[in-house]
Amino acid sequence: CYVNMVKTATLADGEEYIATQAEAYDKFVYTRTFSNSNWQALYLPVNIPVEVLKEQGLKVAYINNFNQYDSDGDEIPDQIKMEVFYINKGTLRANYPYMIKAETTGEKEIIVENVELQPAESKSINTSSISYSYEVTGNYQKIPSTTLIENKLYFMSGGTLKNLSPTSTASLGAERWTLKITPREETPYIMLPNEIKVQVIGENEADGINSISLDDEGKAYNLMGQKVNNKAKGFIIKNGRKVIRM
Repeated sequence: CYVNMVKTATLADGEEYIATQAEAYDKFVYTRTFSNSNWQALYLPVNIPVEVLKEQGLKVAYINNFNQYDSDGDEIPDQIKMEVFYINKGTLRANYPYMIKAETTGEKEIIVENVELQPAESKSINTSSISYSYEVTGNYQKIPSTTLIENKLYFMSGGTLKNLSPTSTASLGAERWTLKITPREETPYIMLPNEIKVQVIGENEADGINSISLDDEGKAYNLMGQKVNNKAKGFIIKNGRKVIRM
């Protein structure tokens, strides 16, 4: 009698992952409960085909950039948005920060076959503007409130990036990532916002500019997301529509 023993690795969301070396498995099962349909942080130690996620009614996106905005017209940036691009095909990389959302709430099982689990490494991706440096770092261990507060780390909560108040006792679970914003030396001091909104590009597969959530009707923006006056010429986004002014 031949018994086929399937070598399986399981990981529950929030469970600490501590592997120190890569190891091959016949099957990897990651379980996560989605209590809402907001975008959330995702950081896993295995390559995952996007088709596997789509079969579970899951959408994913990658972080592209962070943009500053002047929302009240005083010429001082007072708002930051994280720009992410919807991923429709391909494969997610292991140990790389992504965004994920579920079309319906409930428990989802992400099952990948014939995989190689990677070591538990907190890798980072970095980007910068004239004013700030942005560092996104994945985590496989719980991060206590003291660390989040002392390092002024942002994390995904309720569909936006937030940081904790000095008196909060909340912690961040594993399989997530954090954002640290550092002012550049030549940048004058500007108060960082307590919340950073997410703008998703390509989720609805329109013309590449969608789901941007411009807050105030009637305001105009250029293609870089910067607010311009109503007499500006060229490609302009106003009331969620792209127009050309000559």
